[in-house]
Amino acid sequence: MPLTASAAAQLSDIAGARIICSYASNITELVDVIKAQDDLRVVSEKDYLTHPKPSGYRSYHLVVELSPGLPFETQACRVEIQIRTAAMDFWASLEHKVRYKYGGEIPEHLSQELQVCAEKSHELDERMFLIHELVELINE
Repeated sequence: MPLTASAAAQLSDIAGARIICSYASNITELVDVIKAQDDLRVVSEKDYLTHPKPSGYRSYHLVVELSPGLPFETQACRVEIQIRTAAMDFWASLEHKVRYKYGGEIPEHLSQELQVCAEKSHELDERMFLIHELVELINE
């Protein structure tokens, strides 16, 4: 069934995908690959890697428009793509559970603890990448 014009106007995205990478550097590489695709158009992007949210959230979000083919041939649809590391994903899942538990208003002490965890997750991502780079150098 085709989307009605009013429904399509209200949707910012009809589907979503999350890509989990080993290293933060993979995220920027994937963003470049996605942007280079001829069959989609980037509608919006949010770089929470360079500019983390105040909560400490890090990720890269793209909303892309594509034509999914039959039976939607002429209708483009929007898909949100979130790209993050495993550490970022673990943190975001926990933050989401805590936010849900408190109806969107996380108590200050938990919010601060989540911010500390976000920073430590970021440090872990960086250290793991350094180990990866060292192993690559040793193997050369």
